[in-house]
Parts: sequence; C-alpha cells; structure tokens
Amino acid sequence: MIDAVKKAEDTNQIVLRLHEFTGRRGKVCITSDLSITAWQECDLMERGIGEKKTDATLEFDINPYEIKTFLIDLK
Repeated sequence: MIDAVKKAEDTNQIVLRLHEFTGRRGKVCITSDLSITAWQECDLMERGIGEKKTDATLEFDINPYEIKTFLIDLK
C-alpha cells in the first residue's frame, strides 16, 4: 500500500513511501505514467541506501509489514 508521494525535503526528487500490509513477502513492480529516469531506496530521513538504479520501473523484494521508501528522479 502506498502511504506517501511527496517532494523530497532537500532535493527536487519525489519520495515514494509504501508498506506491505498483508503479512506476506514478495516481489513488487511499480511503474508510472511519469518519466522516471532513476530511483534509489532511502531511509526515513531521505538519505540514499545502496546504488541508484536507472530503470524506469521500480522492482524490489519486500518482507511482511516492511516499510520501503524511495527517492525518484523524473524527467
């Protein structure tokens, strides 16, 4: 379930925050009609975690009840 879509506090990126609410683990694939040029997982303070990906589709694994937050660059 998507919890928030907002502008990042310190950059011109978009923050997407979601959580898994069914108690299951699985793969998630998120697409958008907007032109995504890159994305990166971040912590709740909007600091990047891991490498930045240049795919237009967000694909990741999620665990039961896990919260995920991403920084998204748009064209």
